[in-house]
Amino acid sequence: MKKTFVLFIAIALIFSSFRFYGTVEFSPEVASRHKDSCILTYTGNAGFLINSGNHKILVDALFGPVDGDWCQQAGDSLNYLMQHGISPFDHIDALLITHNHIDHFNSSLTINFLKYNKNSVVICREQATKMMQPESGFSDISNRIISLRSDSLNDTLISFNNISIQAFRFPHSTYNVIDTITGKTHNRHSNIDNIVYIITMGKFSIMHSGDCATTSLQEFLHYKIQKRKFDIAVFNRMFLGREGMDIINTYIKSTMIVFMHIESEKVEYYNSIIKGFPTLQIVGKIMEKKVFLK
Repeated sequence: MKKTFVLFIAIALIFSSFRFYGTVEFSPEVASRHKDSCILTYTGNAGFLINSGNHKILVDALFGPVDGDWCQQAGDSLNYLMQHGISPFDHIDALLITHNHIDHFNSSLTINFLKYNKNSVVICREQATKMMQPESGFSDISNRIISLRSDSLNDTLISFNNISIQAFRFPHSTYNVIDTITGKTHNRHSNIDNIVYIITMGKFSIMHSGDCATTSLQEFLHYKIQKRKFDIAVFNRMFLGREGMDIINTYIKSTMIVFMHIESEKVEYYNSIIKGFPTLQIVGKIMEKKVFLK
């Protein structure tokens, strides 16, 4: 009991300086009658359908299967709907991929998505594009893949269909393992550059962090993220720690913070962490919707 009390005191201190930039409503029925709304539909792990006005964006939505229960997955039936452009996944403007890990990206599913969604594009890093090249049908859809170079501290602005997408290179979060031969510690993610996307659709600005590292202070400063204002900022669960919340408190001005990449068995735990902070949200149920109104 004493350890639990200490844990929650520590959590309270982490969030005690969190700055609020507004409130939102969470009713799909209200949103359907509201001119300016943005709906985030959770598709698993770091995956979302983002819908605002007449525009739809998928982010990290087509992946799997992944062995184990360390991430939530859409499953075959939901993946089928997304690949084939069946409602609510019809008329998708773009599929954004933050990086090429198996819990964010699958090459064959991505090619199938472009095959069945003739007016859609895919935006991804070169690493993901190279993984798709050997796949059957790649040459038929390659002209609709916007492949981002691997330059560090570089950003790209892409505009189409009255949508603005800015892609920033950030390092992936670290995963340190010990080499059994040398005994040295090695970061298995050292060669993975993660893309942080800022999406502007209509009156809404949405940031998706992918697996951005909580140690990425240099990148936040370089890109001047603190000068921007977001309606929604989506972060992986690592940012619920002190280091991540320090970045959010200092550099992220957003009406709402949504945390994703949540393990199935820990959804209630993370919800307990943010209890009492209405502008912090957790997604933990496949096809769960978060609705935001202007």
